[in-house]
Amino acid sequence: MDLAGLDMPENPISTASTFVTVALLQCSPDRVSLLPTDIAEMFVRQKMLRAVPVKLKSPSQTFGIVTRKGGVLSPAAEQFIQLLRGQKVAEQSTQNRLKQRFFGA
Repeated sequence: MDLAGLDMPENPISTASTFVTVALLQCSPDRVSLLPTDIAEMFVRQKMLRAVPVKLKSPSQTFGIVTRKGGVLSPAAEQFIQLLRGQKVAEQSTQNRLKQRFFGA
């Protein structure tokens, strides 16, 4: 089951490209996809898609950092990754403090 409490399709298609997703949706009326609300609304306004509201069980999303294996990152990219990792540590620290404050855990 997914976050909406629905069974996954037998033959899912996965793509990281919003535009490929939209193109696939337009090719067949029996396809559905999750898109960020702002993106979906933009395509609905252009009459390219129809939105079906779905309430997800979890509002949080997990993201990862992906780089090319063996590739050398620029100093700016390295700094950006460090900022992202620092943000994650800060968020975890805040969550831990809140748990301790409210739940004594």
